[in-house]
Amino acid sequence: MTTATLSAGTAQASPNFSSHKLTFLGAVRGEAIKFRTLATNWIMLAVTLLIMVGMGAMFAVATNQMHESALAAQEAVVVGAAPVAGPTVDDVYNYARGIGDSGMMFGSMLVASIAVVFIGSEYASRQINTTLTAVPRRTTAFVSKLLVVSLWTFFIGFISAALSYGIAQLILDSAITEAVAINGDVVRNWVAVGIYCMLMSWMGLGFGTLLRNNAGGIVLVVVLMFILTIALNMVAGASELIQDFVPYLPMALGQSFTAVGVADDAAITNLEAGLWLSVWCLVPALLGWARLALTDSK
Repeated sequence: MTTATLSAGTAQASPNFSSHKLTFLGAVRGEAIKFRTLATNWIMLAVTLLIMVGMGAMFAVATNQMHESALAAQEAVVVGAAPVAGPTVDDVYNYARGIGDSGMMFGSMLVASIAVVFIGSEYASRQINTTLTAVPRRTTAFVSKLLVVSLWTFFIGFISAALSYGIAQLILDSAITEAVAINGDVVRNWVAVGIYCMLMSWMGLGFGTLLRNNAGGIVLVVVLMFILTIALNMVAGASELIQDFVPYLPMALGQSFTAVGVADDAAITNLEAGLWLSVWCLVPALLGWARLALTDSK
């Protein structure tokens, strides 16, 4: 009698349990809650914002100085003097329009670190086992994390760029601000900075998942973004092949992607730089997904 009752109860409970499996939207909601409740993320997002806006303000001061030099050089040419090497007035205006990306290279390191910590901390605390129990489909678990960190990092990049531009208007000479009012190029720069930060989060999440370690993932991002760039630039003169390769490094591609005033016939256009940068960032993300999906979480 007892056995029959238990069997009937189990039969009724089993379909009910399966109907409450976590959906993709549920997994995204859970990852969003994790992201919001991790104090480290808020601290690093705030520091990213401060660094990028602060760098924008400092670049505004430098832009004023470049503008004065460019005007002096322009006047000298008018009176017959030889042209002086340096940015033209139009170049300075383009720099001012793209001032939102001034602190992007430093901010991107923090953005990538946020993504590394977002997954690396789960491995460090073994919370990853709970995550994979709640979301057995590992691709769903990884994509939900990628989506959440992408939205947050795009947002912080876009807002930082917009605020940098706004603060810079208070510092730039009136002659510059009159020439660089908000237009399509300015807004595209803000969007490009947001996309760049988002792509860097893919790299960070990929390395964090691949190495399953906060320090290791952050170090790998720094090596790829900074150390490799510095090292190859130091020896670029020794090889034409290295000279040709340097513009395709992630840091250089990021600068080309967000730059304002890039000619359509330039060696690397904004679109081409964005596509190459996507490859640099998508490969680590795919490697991280492969390790999460195909290997044990230990």
